[in-house]
Amino acid sequence: MKLLTANFISCAVKACKSSSLSFPLHFKDAELASKSVPYNPLLLSNLLPRLDWPALVTSSKELGFTLPDTKPELPRLSATAAAAATTTSDGDMNMDSGVGEEDEKTLRMLHKVLMETEVVEGKMSKNNL
Repeated sequence: MKLLTANFISCAVKACKSSSLSFPLHFKDAELASKSVPYNPLLLSNLLPRLDWPALVTSSKELGFTLPDTKPELPRLSATAAAAATTTSDGDMNMDSGVGEEDEKTLRMLHKVLMETEVVEGKMSKNNL
């Protein structure tokens, strides 16, 4: 399961649906794998507003990643910029995103955490029980 997916799921047990403890679910004894996925800053900039940032930071910390405590204010990239982009030999999207160096660094880290990291083994529990 990708961390991106984990950011959208909550406890499915009927008794905990009304509880604030049903989200986010916490990883226990997680085994991670890394799978190379082409870098796509347009996708990331469109996903960012939909993410529950505090939940993502919590899940990331539990798995050994460090994200900023506050959600980055990155500009939304346009489809026009994506259409003008080129693709590198490894499939990464190379585009003039118009973001600064720090924002680019953040986008690359988000790509690694959300798109390339998979939990292949482990458990998920509510409220870190």
